[in-house]
Parts: sequence; C-alpha cells; structure tokens
Amino acid sequence: MKFFLVSFALVAVAVAGPVIPGPAGPTPVIEEEYEPINVGPAIVDGQFEDIAVGPAIIDNQPEDIAVGPVIIEEPIQEPTQALVQIILNINSQSHVIDVPNPVPSPVIVDEIIPDPVIVVDQPEPEGAIIGVPVLPVPAPAPAPEVAPEILN
Repeated sequence: MKFFLVSFALVAVAVAGPVIPGPAGPTPVIEEEYEPINVGPAIVDGQFEDIAVGPAIIDNQPEDIAVGPVIIEEPIQEPTQALVQIILNINSQSHVIDVPNPVPSPVIVDEIIPDPVIVVDQPEPEGAIIGVPVLPVPAPAPAPEVAPEILN
C-alpha cells in the first residue's frame, strides 16, 4: 500500500506542470469597496460607525422592593385511584397443578477394568551426591608497570 501511494505521488509530480491561462487571460481580481476589518475600538475609523464609549444607560428612578409574601402555587391533588389496576382471574376449582414426576430409566454403566499396580513398601534410599567444592584462591598481585624512559 505504501508502494502504491509513493508511486502515485511520483506520477503526480511528473505529470504536474504550470497552469496555462485561457484565451481571456488569467482570472481578474474583482476589487470591492474597501471596508476595514473589525478588530476592535483601537483601530475603528469614525466614518463607518460610532462607538458608544460612555457608561451604560441606567434609569434614574430606583425601583421599589416588593416585601410582600411569596406567592406559592397550590399543590397538585394526587389521584385517589391507583394508576395501575391488577385483575386476577382465579378459578377456585382448578387450583391444583399436576407436576409430572420423573420416571427412572435404566442407566448403562461401563465396567471398570483394574490395572495391575506395583506397591512399594519403602523407597530405596540413595546416598546424597556431594561434589568436590571449589574454594576461592587469592589472585596474585599484578606486577607494577614501568613506563618507558622517554615518558618518565
């Protein structure tokens, strides 16, 4: 898949070429009326729209505070009847349910054939095999190296 993509990309690059303008020439750029980009009050020119710089509009007359009791809606009346009604149709004469008892059937059991078993009274003791221990030997001290006379 990677090979396919790489080969397709190489073919696309090989076929690519500069765009040839049509008989009418290249597409002209239509210049519209200049309008600055709205970037905030620091760069806005005054000829387009005014900026409200003053304080917010506030009514001079304060409103009265309502100190009266809070209006509480009356509670919704709960329905006196049940939302779900269960109807049980029971016939009193046939209230006993007969459950069939399982009937025993003969079972075929495979006969177990005993294999001969070797019974050992006690295991034969074998002596523990202990190898020869390898004791550490101190390494001889290396001889001091003497530098050549030129370096001393």
